Amino acid sequence: MTSMSSTGRRRDLVLLSGGLDSTVALAKAVDEKTAACALTINYGQRHLREIEHAREIARHYETPHIQLDLPAWGALMQGHSQLTGGQEPGPSGTCTVVPNRNAVLVSLAVSVAITRKCTHVVFAGHIDDATTYADCRTDFIDAAAHLTQVATEGAVYLSAPFIAMPRRDLVILGRTLGAPLWRSWSCYEGGHLHCGLCGACRSRRTAFSGAGVRDPTIYRAA
Repeated sequence: MTSMSSTGRRRDLVLLSGGLDSTVALAKAVDEKTAACALTINYGQRHLREIEHAREIARHYETPHIQLDLPAWGALMQGHSQLTGGQEPGPSGTCTVVPNRNAVLVSLAVSVAITRKCTHVVFAGHIDDATTYADCRTDFIDAAAHLTQVATEGAVYLSAPFIAMPRRDLVILGRTLGAPLWRSWSCYEGGHLHCGLCGACRSRRTAFSGAGVRDPTIYRAA
């Protein structure tokens, strides 16, 4: 079953972090002519640079962009994840888990989708993140999708089109769609250049290499 708006058209609200994965998700929605708006959430992440890139990506596609700021939640998360304060993120992803992050982001996106008369919330989680992040696994998506339909009485659906795909396939898809991958931001360190060493940078480099696509990213560390 596919939810549609009163006009009979699918309308997507894309959760746009500014990263590679969500950039491809927005590119896909634009290509399919379902993109209605993009939503970026500031939850106190140290790598606020990704929010600037999310704005640029939405502007690139001339897609309405909404930013929600959650300073209180970000303050609560300090000390619980290296993404929200404390020591700089290292090569391992386990220290970058923000408790229940995607459940919160999806729930907020569903609320915004209703106000914008969107039929689908698009979440760009993928299989490569499933090992580290419980809220990037299929059982989380299935549960969140069910909750979304129940809470909205079928008005909004949760879509996770990449949940069974590795990131290298997202790079290939992004290239095929002409997505502005060079505008996306992955680094967790929060500097002016991708550090090249944190877990997110390593995953980005591996994805481009595995896809056989030239990596347009400038890394501080070779």
